[in-house]
Parts: sequence; C-alpha cells; structure tokens
Amino acid sequence: MFGNLFAEEEDEDKPVGMEPFGQASRRYAPSKGTGPPAPRQASRLCGILNQGATCYLNALLQTLHHTPEFREAIFSLKPEELGSLEDKDNAGSKVRVIPLQLQRIFSTLLLLDQEAASTTSLTDSFGWTDNQELHQHDVQELNRILCGAIESSLVGTSGSDLIDRLYRGTIRDIIECCECGNVRELEEPFFDLMLSVCGADSLEEALSSCFQHVELMEGANCYHCTVCARLVAATKESKLRSLPPFLTLSLLRFNFDAVKCKRYKETGPFTFPLHLHTGPYCEVAKESEEFEYDLYSVIVHKGGCYGGHYHAFIRDIDGLGVWSSTKQEEIVKKKESNLGPFPELDPVEFCKLVICQAGPHGLTMEAMCKTMQEVMGVSWKKKYRKQHGTLTKFLQAHPDMFIFNKDVHWISLREPGDSGNAGTINGSCLMAEECYRQNLRPHRAGSAEPLDQPNNNVFSVEDVWPVGGWFDFDDSQVRPISERELEQQFEGKESAYMLFYRKSTLKRPVEAFGNPWYKVPQNLTDEVDEINDNLLKRRHNHELQLNSINVSVHLSPHYELRDGGLQARSPEGDAALTMVLDRRMSVAQLKSELLQLLGSWMGHFEVGLAKHLPAGLHVYPGLCGDEQRTLVDCGIEDGCSLFVWDGQKVQGKTIPTGVDNEPVLLNLHRMSVVQPECRAFRKNMTLRQLRCSLARDMGVTAGALRISRGWPKVQVELTSRQDSETLRGLSLIDGDSLGLVVQGAKGDMVLAHTQTVMPGTLWIRVVDGLEDCSTKEGAGEAMVPFQEDTPISTIKASAINKLQLDTNISDTCCLRVDAGTGLLLTPLSEEERAEEANLRNGCTLVLKDGVAPTADQLFLHFTIGSTLGSELEMIVDKSCSVRECLRLVLDKAGLTGCEWHLCRVSLCGQTQGPLQDEDITLEHLHICSGDHLHVMEGKLLPKGFLRLSVWLMEDGMRQESDKHADIQGIMGYEKLTKLEEVQISCQASLDDLKLQVMTLLDMEQIRVQSLFRLRLWLLEGKHYSRILQNSQKQLKKLGLCSNSQIGVQLLDKEETLRPTDMVLRLRRHIPGLRIYTKTEDLVFDTAQDCTARSLLLSVAMHVKLSAEQLLIAKHFPTTHEWLIIEDAPQARKIKKKRAKQNLRQFPYHLKNGDVIGVKNKQTDPSPDFSSFEDDMQREQIKTMAEQQRRQSASKDMSTPRSPRPEVPLSISVADFR
Repeated sequence: MFGNLFAEEEDEDKPVGMEPFGQASRRYAPSKGTGPPAPRQASRLCGILNQGATCYLNALLQTLHHTPEFREAIFSLKPEELGSLEDKDNAGSKVRVIPLQLQRIFSTLLLLDQEAASTTSLTDSFGWTDNQELHQHDVQELNRILCGAIESSLVGTSGSDLIDRLYRGTIRDIIECCECGNVRELEEPFFDLMLSVCGADSLEEALSSCFQHVELMEGANCYHCTVCARLVAATKESKLRSLPPFLTLSLLRFNFDAVKCKRYKETGPFTFPLHLHTGPYCEVAKESEEFEYDLYSVIVHKGGCYGGHYHAFIRDIDGLGVWSSTKQEEIVKKKESNLGPFPELDPVEFCKLVICQAGPHGLTMEAMCKTMQEVMGVSWKKKYRKQHGTLTKFLQAHPDMFIFNKDVHWISLREPGDSGNAGTINGSCLMAEECYRQNLRPHRAGSAEPLDQPNNNVFSVEDVWPVGGWFDFDDSQVRPISERELEQQFEGKESAYMLFYRKSTLKRPVEAFGNPWYKVPQNLTDEVDEINDNLLKRRHNHELQLNSINVSVHLSPHYELRDGGLQARSPEGDAALTMVLDRRMSVAQLKSELLQLLGSWMGHFEVGLAKHLPAGLHVYPGLCGDEQRTLVDCGIEDGCSLFVWDGQKVQGKTIPTGVDNEPVLLNLHRMSVVQPECRAFRKNMTLRQLRCSLARDMGVTAGALRISRGWPKVQVELTSRQDSETLRGLSLIDGDSLGLVVQGAKGDMVLAHTQTVMPGTLWIRVVDGLEDCSTKEGAGEAMVPFQEDTPISTIKASAINKLQLDTNISDTCCLRVDAGTGLLLTPLSEEERAEEANLRNGCTLVLKDGVAPTADQLFLHFTIGSTLGSELEMIVDKSCSVRECLRLVLDKAGLTGCEWHLCRVSLCGQTQGPLQDEDITLEHLHICSGDHLHVMEGKLLPKGFLRLSVWLMEDGMRQESDKHADIQGIMGYEKLTKLEEVQISCQASLDDLKLQVMTLLDMEQIRVQSLFRLRLWLLEGKHYSRILQNSQKQLKKLGLCSNSQIGVQLLDKEETLRPTDMVLRLRRHIPGLRIYTKTEDLVFDTAQDCTARSLLLSVAMHVKLSAEQLLIAKHFPTTHEWLIIEDAPQARKIKKKRAKQNLRQFPYHLKNGDVIGVKNKQTDPSPDFSSFEDDMQREQIKTMAEQQRRQSASKDMSTPRSPRPEVPLSISVADFR
C-alpha cells in the first residue's frame, strides 16, 4: 500500500522538527526533495501528525498537553530521576523513556514553530511497531493503559503519585440486607467514570442513575448475607466519596444487539454542560466550590462501531493560542487600513499605536510581535533591528513611554506622570488578569455573542490574544471553534466520546498567561530554539528555491511567420536563451536584465509571453501595462517562454497575438491529392472566411467547395448554416482532418456519394460470434451508428445487414456486451433502448446464438458438480421457484435424481450458502440477470446442520494395489480411507461428533474403547490443518462448515490435550538409505516458549539421545522441501532488544500435524533430509507446473479463473508498559 514511502536515507532536505529530539525514527521520513515543514498557522497552536491510524493517540495527547497541571508535573521531573535517552540502549541502565518522551513532545507542542509534530519517538517508547500504528484502537482503552504505563514508569521518583494526585477518586458501594439490616460497605478507587449513554438524555441523568438510584436486589439477583447465611433481598447504592481535581468521564456509546448479533453505536441525543455541579452525587452533598467543575476537553468520535476517526475540542486555559472568528478577521482588515502605512512611522510611534490598539491593559510580547508582522508584512527583526536593536532592548531603552515586565513578557503604555516601577506587574496587567479570573470580559472568546465595544475598529487584548477559547485539534489541523459547536456533538455519528472536567477552584498563575515557556526546563528550551533557528534557515533557502524559475527567451530576429505560425529561420531549429529568474521581481527589472544580457537592441523593446503550439510559436501580450507588477502577477511560471520583439511585426509582417488569434493546425484532404496538406488558421476565423480562403487557393468558387470534418472515417458536413461560427465555436482542435470536395470537378468525389451522419451519432463495434460460419461473407466485424434512443432491435438488424448475414437468423441470435476481459455479459433485451442498456460510444458487442430475455425473464449462469467448471446458460422466468429452476437445469444437463440443490456464487467466484426454501420464487430471492448459481450434489440439509466427510487415518507403507486408499498421506507413510459422511447440527459439541464417528467405526468392525482414544483432525487439501480440541465446544465455534473433511486418528492410550500442546509427527532418518521410519507422535508443550532449542530438547527426550547429537528439520508437503530448525543467528551489534524466536512464525510456521525429520549427527552428518519420494514428487511438481503453463497459454480467455484462496488476517498487539 505504501510502496517506497518510508525511505531510510537521511539527507539535509529532511524536515527537522518531525523528531525534534534525539535520533529521529526513520519509518515515516519524507522522501528526498520535500521542503521544510510548514510553520504554525493563525491559531499559533501545534497539531500532531497522524502516523496512519493514531488519531486516538493524538486526541488524548492534546488533552494531556492542555492540562497545565499534568504538563508541568511532567516537566518538574529532573534528569537525575529519569535518566538520559542516550543511555537507554546500555545494559543495566534504568532510563524512564516514556516520561522523557512526554517531556519532549510537550515542549515541542509548546515551542516548536511547526504546524504539526511527530509522535514516532513516543510510540517507539511504547514498543509499538509499524503495524500497530496502522490499526485503529479505542481512546478510552488507551487512556487507561497510558495512565498505567506512566504510573509504572514513575515508580521511585518524585512524581510517583502523579496519576493518583490528579485523577484518582473513590466510590463507596453500600449493600443493606432487607431482613436483618446488615450493611456492607466497599470502597473502590476510580480514574475515570464509565457512564452508559443508553437510556439517558443528559450527563446529569446518567450520573443520577449511577449515584442517586437505589437498586433492589431480589429474585435471581438476590444477595448472600453473611449474617443471615442465605440469599436474601437487599438494596444497593453507590456514592462518590472523594473527587479528583480532574474528572474524566467515558461515555459508553458502543452496545451489542443480542437479536441481530452485532455491535452498534448509540447516536441518540446526550447533552452535557459546560459547568457541572457534582454535589448531588457525592456521599456528603454540599453546596461548595469543591464540587464545581468546568469542561475543558471533549474527545469526539466520528464513524461507527467498527472504525472511525477521533479529534478533540479543547479549551485554551493558558491562552497559548489565538482565537479568531469571521467578524474578528474583518476587524483585523479594518485595523490595518486605519493604522495606515506602518513602515513609514517612527518605531516609537509605531509601538505606541500597536499597544493603544490592543487596549488600555496592554498585551504580551508575542502578541505584539505577531500584530506588527501581520500589519507590516515583515518582522521587527528585518525592519528595525539593525538601527534600534531587538524589540526587548528597544522597549527597555524607553522606560518613560513603555512598561515592560520581563517576568510575564507583558507590555503596556506608561501614563503621563506615572513613575511606577517597570519591573513589577502594573495595575492594568493585574486588572486584566483579575477580569479574566472573574469571567467579566465584555466578549468571551469562543462564544457567538457580538463584540460589546463602542468602536468595532478598536482592538481589545482579547481580540489579539483571547483566553479560554475553544479549538478543534484534528491531527495536524487546529482551528478555533465556538462553544455552540459543542452542542453539535450531543448526537449523531460524530458525537462526544470522552469528557474532561477540571475543578473550578483551580486557578492558573499570572505568569502562565500567554507564556509557552512557563516552567519548561532550560535544556528542552535550548534544544527547541536550536531547531527553530535551523527551520528558519531552511525555510528561507526553500523560499528562494521555490521562487527560482527557468524561462526560455526567444528573439524575434531568429523567427519568421510561415504557414500561420512563427517558425525558426535557421534550419537547425530554435536558438532560445535560458535564464534563471526570481518570480518576485518586477517586469521593469526583467527588461533591465534582458537589455544587459543582449547588450544592444535597435528600436522599440517589448517582452511578451510565448507558447509552443503545433502550428508554431504564438505570442501573448502578458507583460503589457504596469511594469511594477511581479512575474507571478503576469502569469510567468517555471518553464515559460518569453518573446523579445518590437511589439508589432516580425520580419516586416504583422503578428496577431492573444488567445483569440491562436492558430489551429488542420489536415486538409483533397481527393485528387494523395498526401494531406497541413495548414494553420486563426481560431477566431469564421467558417465562411475559411471556405473563401481555401477556394481562392484551389482556384474554385466558394459555393462549389464543400467541407466535411472527420475525414475519411466519420464524415460530418459543415453546411452553409454554420458559416458564421468560428473555428473555436466548431470545436476544431489541432490535428483534426477536413475533407475538401468540389462538386462536379473531375477526379473529385461528389459529397452526396459519401455517408452523411447526423450530429450526436455514436458508434459501436459489432463482432460476429455465431457458431455457424456458412453464411459469413464479410470481415467478421462492423461499425454500427446509433443514437441514445435507438432500440436494441434496430441495432441488431443494422449489424446483421453490415455483417452481410442472412436476415432469417434475427430470431435466433442476440447481442451481448464484451466486458473486455474475455467474458460476455447478459444478452441485451431487444425491448430496451441504447441509453437504458448503458451503451457507450466505442464499446464492443458480440452477436451470439440464442435469444435475449424479456422483461419477465432472467438470464442465469449455472455450474454443475462439486467444483467450479464448465458453465450452463439458461433463461428462466422470474416467477419460477427454486425447485422448478433446479428441475429445468437438471433436465437440460441430462441429470437424474432428487439429491441436488442450488447454491449462490459470489462475485469473486466462491460458492455461498444453499437456497434453503425451494418453494420461493427467484424474484423474491432478489436474483437478477447475470447471477451465477451452483448446482451441488447431495440432498438439501435442514437449516443449521452440517455435512462432514470422515476419513480414517491408518499407518502403513504406500501400496500401489491398494484401491481403497483414496488419498495417500504425507510422504506415503499414512493413507486416508474414506468412511462415510455424517450429518450433525452445528450446535452439537465435539463429543457428539466423536460419538457419531465411533458409530461409523463400529460399522467397519473397528472397536474404540473411549472417546479419549480418538483424535480428530481438520483436513484442508488432504493435509493436516489443525486438531479439534475442547470437547464441550460447539462445532460452529470450532470453525466447521458443510463439506469440511475430518480425519480420525486411533490412539493406543487415552489423551487429553491442553491448549498449549502441539502434536508433531516425528520420523527418524535411516542413515545411508534416504528413507524414514514409521511416524511417531510427539506432544510438544509450548506453554513456556516455542523456540528451536525447546523443540530440540523435547525431541531428544523422546528419542532418548542428547540434544547435541541431533539435527531436526521440518517437511513442507506442498513443495516437498526440508528446512533445518535451528536457533536464530544473533547479530553482533544489537540496537534494540531482539524478540524471542517463535517457531509458529516465519520461516517455519510450525503447527499441529507437521512432519519433523530427526537425524543423528554421528551416523549421518549431512544436512540433506530429502528422500527418494521427495525427489519424485518435486519432479512431478515441475512437470505439472510446465503442463499448467502450456495449458494457460492456450486456454480460451472466456473461461473464468478460479478465485485465489482467502488469507486470514492476524493482528498482534504488543504490551508497551
């Protein structure tokens, strides 16, 4: 799916910041040549890249990142406690990788000037693989696992109680006996509350049903009282005893429908408040601020129960982002127009004006820099730094005008006569912060209320840097949203899935307001600053590369007007100059550089855009007008051509320019001339002008010249009614052919003798596919014209006429569409029209024997037999029942008997379930024309029953004369003899099946003493697939279906296999003879591990030899090859911990029933395990492959190919804790 997307080479063009710290993961490195990552967008918040299907991780990480108390607690962990990432691969080092990677991803999201950050280093620390990051998972499950992983990683550090301190609460369960009054209390902790959405319309109602409802335990749900010592009726209720600072609520939207036996998602309305009062649900209900919570994050799930997408709505608590609405964007534009040309102002006045526009309380340093850059188009660094230094030094150099607090990076204007200390937070800053804390702002960010200000052109501090605004974090995209958008997540397929509340009493310090550097460790800040500097350099260089274009310059002295277009005068062709330009330069600068390049130019100097057309070079007046326009504004891009001339003539001839005068190159065909003539004409030339020009060149009158397009195949005459239309209006393009016919001229053909086709005519190709070739006289195919409303019967009659066939065959043949793959589709009904039959221009129809179905009939394909082979095609009535249809098919195929039934065949060619109700009509079963049905031998089973083939597995050498052994086992040492077929319910257990097998064995005079002396195998392709275990399990849960093949093995003693046991077939190699002894069963216990060493020890114990003397190998029956089983080689330099060897995986794929060859190294040290039979079988496989190759080369393409077998998908999820 990804091809070579994940390149492993590192180069200097690789975007930095994807992995801002340490060694970057190379799995998702961009391909070479891509530019640097984009900077942050207008929201000034950083998103997270999706690694394939990690949206659930991104949404949860953004929520944790915008929980300031959690983020700062992670930052407070010292390197002495966590260790260093450089030492994580050293033996014996204890490096807490997950907290370290969380520190780095949080600092990246805070400080890195990049649109989106990568989490590949974080997921590497989880122990995830590439496949894990491409699978969808549940965010509620990840929340619990990640909290557990963090808690385990912080054991023994100062943050060991981080999860408990922030997210742990307790629930008190009370059970009271209704008879004796005994009360049992149970206290249990919680980290998130699971609330059922089903049956509740709001969050308050769901909480009330959990913590205010008293449950009566009676009937089948009685309670066992320890005092009464019996089951009694009791009451149960739950209360919240203690609440954490951060309350996490998981909404259970996924349920299971027991009737339909499938999962579904609850999409009904479920409201939740922005402010939650939890007092009524607590053990001690009080009206206190301790029970007040504010919503700050909502994780939204979009999709169904089997897949979807996660994103998060998060409130910006610390004011790190820039919230803006449509109205605020308009205010920005008005502000820019009112402030006037900033670059011309004195920097002191410029700063004053920016601060005044921000409001009386001032603004942050970052907000001021952003506002200045938005208005001026350049930053302070580029505009004023050379003359006035950095902005910080400039503000500190004017303490009489500005108040700059370096602790919180806050700037405001000093009032006249104010001599306060600039090093402290001024009163206006405190007033702004207090206004935010008490929620007394005139306009709350994120709401839909209008700005309550006397002048909409005046900016407040909130407009520039609003606090508490809501943002939508959707992977790498971050956009501001209003609080009303949260209401859209109450219901529907895109609805709230997790809710995060924080206590209203939690207040943030003033220093954290709009300050992304707050409490970030200095070492992380330095690393991010270094990466940001590198990003700025790369973006600057990339901008230069993007704006560099290559253009070709053509000079007019080297060209002349010929055949309607500008052609090079030199026989060697065009002699253009190549220039590298900056597309941001103006037209005047371009002309100046061209004059310097040419040295001298006589006369007027003009530059125009040029384009190579089939007729020659054409000039466009693209650079006329204002010479201060940039090349981009003039439409000059990379690869463009420029033409230098005097603006009017070339070699004394006037040159028409512009789009209307573009030349079109046409091929002119005259009947008296063998080769066509190529000439160019202006597209704005009318047909009358073209006719007169051609008639004048041919020496005839314009009235005698008739022109037709599409010469010589499909000819459409251009009549005199179209004389006023231009060549562009006639849709003539380069390369079109025109036929020129002069009426009455000798040697020319009169147009009336040619075929005239009406406009809108379509063409189809009809091929003669009739079996009777005696009447054929034509070439076997013909082109037939038709309109969209032409009946199929008319098309068939026209095809028979053009193919010169006997008209009497019209009633015995039909038209079928050629699908292009060698298959013919359903015959076309002659009652339909071409549009209804979905016929397209240029499609191919085949004329075949047979009649077409009517509106009340169906055309069906039937396959008879146990395997998909030759087909039978029939037309049956829609009202025909399944039983009648089956009888018609059997009669046509010449088959007798009543033990047959019909099965559906899927689009991929696989036989599906039988048609159980034989009295229902085909129309009610939604069977359509073209469907495929399979006629299977055997009586139709009752619904819910299985038909299983039973084979007896016997030991013994291969005997050529043994006719009862239908199938020989692997290497010929076992033979499988078919017993009978059994019919059994799919609800029956494995023991029930063994009882029926014992009955069959009794009929064969084979006595079995116990069910435990029978071992049942599931056979696939006449080879061992797996052992059927768990005697009480239902057959349908064991994966059995109709026509499954069961192998029966008789045991010498009773056997009870555990789920971890694997039964292998041991064969000892006889030295020097290339043959093996009889099969011996080995029960290999894989509970501990499944490695080559453990298998070798089990084999050595079985054969009673030392492991060092043995050599073992696995036999592959399909290829008759042997693979020696040995320990995986260990590399010298191991960067990551190597996974333990597992013989169930590649390349051995060890499973039940596999043959293991055993050699004694002392008697036969050769690694060759092949036997004589292996050599014969391999030779036979080569011969069969060669025969199949020859048959496939000569096979008729109309025969459908059998579908490939389906491969089961397996997913392995590693534990990253």
